[in-house]
Amino acid sequence: MIGRAFLSAILFLILFPVLASGQGLIITPWPPMPHPRPMPLPPAPPRGEFVLKSISVEGTIKDLVGQIQMTQVVQNVGHGDMEAVFLFPVPPEAVIDRYTLMVDGKEFPAKVYTKEEARRIYEDIVRSRRDPALLEYMGWGMLKTSVFPIPAGAQRQLVLKYTQVCKRENQTCEFLFPLSTAKQFGRPVELVRVDLRITDKNAIRSVYSPTHSMDVKRPDNHTAHVSFTQSGVSSSDDLRLFWGYSEKAIGATLFSYKPEGSEDGYFLLLLAPEVKAVDAAPASKTVVFLLDHSGSMTGKKIEQARNSLRFVLNNLRKDDTFNIIAFDDKIETFKPELQRYDDVTRKQALDFTDGIYAGGSTNIDSALKTAFNMIGDSTGRPAYLIFLTDGLPTAGETNETRIADNARERNRGGVRLFSFGVGYDVNARLLDRLATGNSGSSEYVRPEEDIEAAVSRFFARMNAPVLTRPVVEITHANANRIYPKPMPDLFAGGQIISVGRYRHGGNVAIRLNGKVGAESRSYEFEGTLADRASDDDTYAFVEKLWATRRVGEIINELDLHGRNQELIDELVNLSKKHGILTPYTAFLADDRTNLHATRENSTRARDMFNMQLAEQPSGGGGVNLRMAKAAQQNAVLAPTAGPQGYAADDGRFVKEDKVQVVGDKAYFRRGGRWMDPGVTPEDEKSAIDVEQFSDKWFELARNNSQLRKAMTIPEGATIRVQNQVYRINPAQKPEG
Repeated sequence: MIGRAFLSAILFLILFPVLASGQGLIITPWPPMPHPRPMPLPPAPPRGEFVLKSISVEGTIKDLVGQIQMTQVVQNVGHGDMEAVFLFPVPPEAVIDRYTLMVDGKEFPAKVYTKEEARRIYEDIVRSRRDPALLEYMGWGMLKTSVFPIPAGAQRQLVLKYTQVCKRENQTCEFLFPLSTAKQFGRPVELVRVDLRITDKNAIRSVYSPTHSMDVKRPDNHTAHVSFTQSGVSSSDDLRLFWGYSEKAIGATLFSYKPEGSEDGYFLLLLAPEVKAVDAAPASKTVVFLLDHSGSMTGKKIEQARNSLRFVLNNLRKDDTFNIIAFDDKIETFKPELQRYDDVTRKQALDFTDGIYAGGSTNIDSALKTAFNMIGDSTGRPAYLIFLTDGLPTAGETNETRIADNARERNRGGVRLFSFGVGYDVNARLLDRLATGNSGSSEYVRPEEDIEAAVSRFFARMNAPVLTRPVVEITHANANRIYPKPMPDLFAGGQIISVGRYRHGGNVAIRLNGKVGAESRSYEFEGTLADRASDDDTYAFVEKLWATRRVGEIINELDLHGRNQELIDELVNLSKKHGILTPYTAFLADDRTNLHATRENSTRARDMFNMQLAEQPSGGGGVNLRMAKAAQQNAVLAPTAGPQGYAADDGRFVKEDKVQVVGDKAYFRRGGRWMDPGVTPEDEKSAIDVEQFSDKWFELARNNSQLRKAMTIPEGATIRVQNQVYRINPAQKPEG
């Protein structure tokens, strides 16, 4: 698959002269070997082969104009010298000028082709290589340089510098970079690094990538520093980065997508606060740290727990109130009531922390009762309970349902409970019940992981609340199934990523209600929801992201409330439609499974659920499965392109090579070909057969972006597009 990868991404090495062809590559020794006569021809030399060592993208984007530098290191690992042509796909609507291409410090001339000129070049390469990978970039422009040599065993550093004008639509901007070189690549790319600095005269609020987990730093309201680094990358999407403008204290950015037919539309709403001055006083809060120090916490765990508590104590803010509750079978508090944070109480609390040692059994119910009674109604300020435990309830009330019900009833002040389960001996289902019932979340620390790092990372994110108890209303849209539910508090430096469905499109008004301290606040925004399906699938990722979170919510409902056949049916349908695999629907990847046997598949999913999640409230399997559930509930990225997989109960990520996502559609391998799961056996009877590389095939590729993406699958695929089913068949091998 090496050739496909390079044809479907940034770096395309097309080697000359044509003496031996690989899949998408034409390989020859350099210089060409002589053909002596009448002696027999020598054996064909080994085909050339090269690897991509690294990709680095750096740049600044100022007022939509990007100065970008892309650096790649490639190595010829074959036995013969090679020559190469460098092709760089130019994203649609991107304006590229003032470009420079350097190879090992030497400048090479290059030319930028328009979309129409580039389409002909892409098409010619696809025809000659009989490899459909480049179809993905039809409709894009192209930058092309002259031929240059790569000696056997040598590396070459390619540096491309160019200016790009980014796309802006209303109050939202997008930067797109073709980073998918690693797709289906035979060897992982050793290093992929992106580092971008965005500055703008307009105030930047939300910053979001649906394709990559970005680290975002916001030094001020007009600057965003975005970066990520990955090692051993074997599959990647093209990089997409959005940012939104707003002069309001909290900005809202809205994306929407409407599928074909009468199905609901899907929206993604980003809510992000302004960056306040360093000396601006944040809203005060209440934090209670509830620490299990039973006998099982002995040794390294109790020391890491104390360090976690020290981090919290050293990072509270003036005018916060706080307390510490340490429990085993008995309850001990730092002070009988909440304390105002200052230098004196901080020092006293640190001394108290030093005296916490492990011993005794575990009375979770009484500890929670003490915490909620202590916080009370929290006098209108946001209140957070950080609960850390490594065991099961063994003293007092031990029934997990009653413990969770008691906590919810005692939580009179709307306290958000965040539970940290340490190790595999915790009752993970109980911790999830507590978090779900008290508007918080659960996090788990595996035995080999650091408790202090997990708690510190969490507390650093939630230290400065900007808006608490937020609720979003979207007028006239009939919005439904909005996640996360309930919406989390909004903190300085962060953003809320909310997804949902809607029935009615068009112009809408968005109202955000919440509290700043004890004071109610309301913010209003305008937006537009797509009211009809479009050939443009630019925002199709919104549906995929919603589906991922919905799957997590369904599993959570089943986990906490028991079997529900309607939810299980929906889980199977979403897994099938979007290729979102779970341990309970992984059987869909088996090519012996009939994707359209609805009742049978739902029964199998129910049985898998009962065997795995329902029967494992604790232990390694129970913890790992609930970590996977939480990852889907809080997903930020849509399912990535390429083979799909799921997190198993042993903590491994299981990749299934018979399920893949291409574009934004899932395909399942059945009978030696890739099937759109929405195509029924009845639909196939009216399918139009199209042979790869035929005139009809190229005509379809030019005119339909959804179909074009499916046509990049080399083995062929069956797909439904706009109520028509196409059966793309592999080309017949030429005779001789």
